[in-house]
Amino acid sequence: MNIARKLIDIGVSAKVDAIKFQAYRTERLISADDPYWRERLKPKELSFHDIGKLKEQCTNKNIPFICTAHEEESGDFLESIGVEVFKIGSGEVANLPFLRYIAKKGKPIILSTGMYTLSDIEKAIEAIVSTGNENIVLLHCVTNYPTKPEEVNLKFISTLARAFGFPVGYSDHAFGYEIPLAAVSLGAVMLEKHITLDHNMKGSADHQVSCEPDELI
Repeated sequence: MNIARKLIDIGVSAKVDAIKFQAYRTERLISADDPYWRERLKPKELSFHDIGKLKEQCTNKNIPFICTAHEEESGDFLESIGVEVFKIGSGEVANLPFLRYIAKKGKPIILSTGMYTLSDIEKAIEAIVSTGNENIVLLHCVTNYPTKPEEVNLKFISTLARAFGFPVGYSDHAFGYEIPLAAVSLGAVMLEKHITLDHNMKGSADHQVSCEPDELI
């Protein structure tokens, strides 16, 4: 929580448009048949109480709080504390019942598309729209940590826009901040970039591809 609170302050100082965290219950998200991933994710899990406190901090700092819901219980909790926008990570694009469950809450949805084909993405969009919720932003995303520049394929931003007619942004897992800036020049309407206190922090590959405070500003 100390790190999370500091990250909020960094984002506020850099005048970002919103702060996003992730909400999940490891035991509901990962099968008991996969102890490796349970052990890997459990230490990173924030309690619902902690997530509520982080939202309070964002509210007090006058910055929107967004959260990724990874399973239904977390989605219900986020709705209960008044989260106005749901992020859905790439890992849930093929989980059509879950997409419909979240979409029925009537909140805007930011949908990452890493690892999936246009046909897969079309099915995900159809699942969301079938609930009457058409407030969607798609994020082009490459789920390599780090993403090499030659793998980024920023032209896929315009491909997504032409294929589906929804606003398209970019979720970045590359080093530095140059590629997100290039994404804007190619039509991205939203950028998602991880932030960290120190690239050398242990515990996650995300630290390497995140912005430190001076890079974010």
